[in-house]
Amino acid sequence: TWSLSHLQRYLTEETEIGRLCRETIRGILHEQGISYQEAQRWQESSDPEFESKRQAIVECYLDPPPGTIVLSFDQKGPVQFLEQGGRHYRPKGKPAHVPESYKRHGTGYLLAALNPHSGEVWARCFLKYNSGTVIWFLGWLLRQLPDDMYIIIIWDNASPHSKTVKRWLQKRFGKQATWLHTPTKAAWLNLIEAWIAMFERDVIRNSRFECLADFSHAAR
Repeated sequence: TWSLSHLQRYLTEETEIGRLCRETIRGILHEQGISYQEAQRWQESSDPEFESKRQAIVECYLDPPPGTIVLSFDQKGPVQFLEQGGRHYRPKGKPAHVPESYKRHGTGYLLAALNPHSGEVWARCFLKYNSGTVIWFLGWLLRQLPDDMYIIIIWDNASPHSKTVKRWLQKRFGKQATWLHTPTKAAWLNLIEAWIAMFERDVIRNSRFECLADFSHAAR
């Protein structure tokens, strides 16, 4: 990695230019339109139905049908139950101390759904992530919604969102509930991803989980 320190050492040891201070090197690079940057990643969906799926999801966000509740659904996990260092507000000169050797207390999963129009989030934690936990979560969630509302669930193509779950939805809620799949490699179309990213930043990276109960309490 050609940092300024490496460039400075190379110029001093391998060329006749001699030693230059780092700010001088930085100024020379700046004059040439060069700056120290991190590579940016990008991902393109290869889904042949990308445009139609994207349009259907965007229309649900911008102009949902009357009497409809849109739910963006996804999971986070597995999350390890252990003590994380993280960053905290504490008295000056008294940082939190986390032991170098830590004990794992298992793993868990967070299932969450976001109503993008109200901002309301429903979340529950589980030790497993499969079609059974998805059915339990959706049953718990949908029972809290008005009986006369039409429900659209936006989710990805993960295996727990399988035919078993869809058959259960149709049997339990009939035409009241339906779903839209995000295109492959286009998870950014699911708005719950933004909430999960904030949850990971603000909660998981500063956590001390010893059991599922601790994880569930943090997710409230």
